[in-house]
Amino acid sequence: MSVQPAYAAAPIGYGPVNFATANTNRDGTGAIAQVAVGRSPGTRIERVRIHAAGTTTAGMIRFYKKSTGLTRNADGTIASYSAPTWRLIYELAVAAITASGTVAAFDGEWAPTDGHMLADGEQLGVSTNNAETFNAEAWGGHL
Repeated sequence: MSVQPAYAAAPIGYGPVNFATANTNRDGTGAIAQVAVGRSPGTRIERVRIHAAGTTTAGMIRFYKKSTGLTRNADGTIASYSAPTWRLIYELAVAAITASGTVAAFDGEWAPTDGHMLADGEQLGVSTNNAETFNAEAWGGHL
């Protein structure tokens, strides 16, 4: 790890990514929508905003991370490969809201304190517990 701070060389924005398929699993299986992909030497995700496209019931938005599946030797060559899987990293509670002309739809945000790092090829994904339509946008920067 560097003792010097790493600042984003290229600010990025991903999305909006639309997702609506119910996924009650917390084990990384089921429908998960890809929101962002890391690139070399790394990508810092500063925040992800979730906005419902309509009425919501009480539920959960889940954030996942998928590795590349590669294990590297000290010299950078590939030592081994295993199929990458999604891993749950955060949950955001969704409130029950009946959206209308006078009531805004659900809007939430995940903003990790120090950002969330994605290595080259790693992915950030989202899913919804209930079959309701959401849009996700991510902001951060490539290092």
